[in-house]
Amino acid sequence: MSTFRFDASATFDLTPSLDGVPSDAPVDSTLHRRLASLDPDTGLLPSLSLAGEHALVEGELLGEGGMGRVHEAHDSVLERTVALKRVRPEAGPRARGSLVAEARILAALDHPNIVPVHSLGRGPDGAPILVMKKVAGEAWSALLRRGRDLDRELRIFLAVCDALRFAHSRGLLHRDLKPDNVMVGSFGEVYLMDWGCSCPAQGARTEEIVGTPQFMAPEMVRTGSPLGPETDVFLLGATLHMALTGRPRNSGRGLREVLLDAWEAGPFEYGAEVPAELAQVLNRACARDPADRFPSVQAFAEGVMDVREHRAAQALAATAASNLPALEAAVQGSEARADALFAECRFGFRAALQIWPDCPEAKEGQARVLEVYLPWKLTMGELSAVESLLPELDPAVLPEWERRLREARAVQERRESGRQAFDLHVAARERRSVGIASLALIAAMMLGVAFAKPPEQIGTRDLFGLGLLTVAAVVLGIVPFRQRVLATRASKALMLGAVMMTLTSLSSRAAGMLVGLPPHSVLVSDCLIYGLGFLMLSLTTERWLALSAIPLVLVIPALLTWPAQAPGIYPVAGLMALGLSLLAFTRRAREVTRGGERAASTSR
Repeated sequence: MSTFRFDASATFDLTPSLDGVPSDAPVDSTLHRRLASLDPDTGLLPSLSLAGEHALVEGELLGEGGMGRVHEAHDSVLERTVALKRVRPEAGPRARGSLVAEARILAALDHPNIVPVHSLGRGPDGAPILVMKKVAGEAWSALLRRGRDLDRELRIFLAVCDALRFAHSRGLLHRDLKPDNVMVGSFGEVYLMDWGCSCPAQGARTEEIVGTPQFMAPEMVRTGSPLGPETDVFLLGATLHMALTGRPRNSGRGLREVLLDAWEAGPFEYGAEVPAELAQVLNRACARDPADRFPSVQAFAEGVMDVREHRAAQALAATAASNLPALEAAVQGSEARADALFAECRFGFRAALQIWPDCPEAKEGQARVLEVYLPWKLTMGELSAVESLLPELDPAVLPEWERRLREARAVQERRESGRQAFDLHVAARERRSVGIASLALIAAMMLGVAFAKPPEQIGTRDLFGLGLLTVAAVVLGIVPFRQRVLATRASKALMLGAVMMTLTSLSSRAAGMLVGLPPHSVLVSDCLIYGLGFLMLSLTTERWLALSAIPLVLVIPALLTWPAQAPGIYPVAGLMALGLSLLAFTRRAREVTRGGERAASTSR
C-alpha cells in the first residue's frame, strides 16, 4: 500500500509537472509514453525481412500513436496474419529503446487477456519490429460509442482485472488504463493492450506526468508522489466510470483544468444508469487517498462481482414478484393454479437468496408469498403443507404460525374423530360376521322348535322362551367381535339397536304371557317392533336396513288371517328380515374390500 496521504487543504504548483508538456496536449491521449531507458542499439536483434520469399508481408495500417504504428502483416512461413508494431521513422533512439522494453514486458506477461508476443527483431533500417498476435476485433471505446450495456461492460472490465492482477503479481504497473487500450475480439475475448507506460511497482514514483489525463489518479499528477497497485485501481475505476457513463472521471476545458480535477478526485454522483451499489464501489476505487481505495485489483474485482451477483438476484426476485398479484387472485378464488403460482414465486425468491442471501427484495418477496399462501392452505386443511413451509418463515412470526398449526391440528383431529364415529365402513366385516353368527343361531333354534312341536301347539309361554333364546343368540353373536363392532358410535348404534329390538320383543312376549294374549297377537306385535326398529336404524345408520322391514310388515295380514299357523309363518318372515340385514352388512363389507384393493394398487 502507498504511504502517500492527502491533505484536503493541500495545494501544489502544477507548473513543474507540466514542464515539457504542450499546453494544448489532448486530454484523452497518452502523455510521455516512456518506459525505462534501454540501449537503443538493436544490432543484436535478429533481422526480420519485410520482402522476399520468407518475409513478413506488411499490410494495412491498424493504428498509430505518438511514437509508433501498428500494421497488419502476413507471415509467409507460418501462413498466418500477425500485427507489426514499429516506431515512427522520425522517432529518436529513446522510442526505439521503449519499444524493445515493451516487447520484453509483454513477453513476460503470458496471460490469456494480454496479447502474446511472437518475436522481436529489426527491420532493414535497423529499427526494432515487434511481431504480435493480431486481434480480430475492436477497441472497447468503439463498442461504447455504439451503445452501452451494463452486463457486457462488467464482463469486459473483469477480464481486464484478470490481466492487471497478473501484471501486478509480476511487479508491474500499467499506468495507462482506458477503454482505448482494451481490445474486444470477435468471439468475446478481451485483451489489455499498450503497455508503453508501464513501470516496476517497486519504488515507483511520479517523475513526470505519464498516462492519460482524463483517467489519472491524484498521485500521478504531482511529481515525487509514490505509485503502487492502488494507482492502477484508480485507473480501473476511472475506466469503468467512462464505460458506464460515457463521461471521463477527470474533466475540464483544457489540460490544466483536467489535471487539477484529477488532483481533487472528489466523489461522483451517479445517475440511474449506474446501480447505487456499483456507484459506491466506483467511488471507493477512485477515492482521493490511496489508503481509502480497494487494497488490490482482486478486491476491486470482487466488489464488482458482488454487484453482478446482486443484480442477478434482484432480477430473479423481480420476476418472482411479478407473479404475486396472480397468486393473490388465485388464492382469493381458491383456484387450482394457486399451487403452481406459489411454486413459481417461491422458486424465484429462493434462487435469488441462493445467489445473494441478503437480497432485500427476495427476503421481502419470500415473506409476502408465504403470507399469502399459508393462510389459504390452513383454511383448506392441508396442514402437512403448512408444516413443511414453517422453516422458511421469519423467526419473528414462526411462534405464531406454530400456535395456529397446533390449533388447526386439534380441530382437524376432532373432526376426523367425529367422521370415524359415524363411518359405517369401520368394522363392516365384523358386523357381517355378527349377522352370520346370529342368523345361524336363530335359524338353528327355529328348526329345533319346528321339529319339537307343530305350530298350532306353540303357545305364548313358548314364544317367551324363544325370545329369551333370541336375545342370547344376538348377544352371543356380538361378544366375539365386541372390541371392533363397539369401536364407533355408528357401529354401537347398530348393535344396540339389535339388542334393544330383541329385548323389546321379549318384554312384549312377557306382557302377552301375563295377560293371556294369543300367540298370533304377540307375533303381530313382534313384527311391528322389529319393522319399526329396522326403519329407525335405516334412518340413523345403514339405510339398506329398511329392506328388512318389508317382510315383517307384509306378513302381518297372514298372521291375522291364519292365527293358528302364525307360529309357523312368522319364522319365515323373521329369517327373511335377518337375511336382508345380512345383505346390507355384506354390501358395506365389500365396499371396504374394494377400497383396500384400490389403495394397494395405487401404492404399487
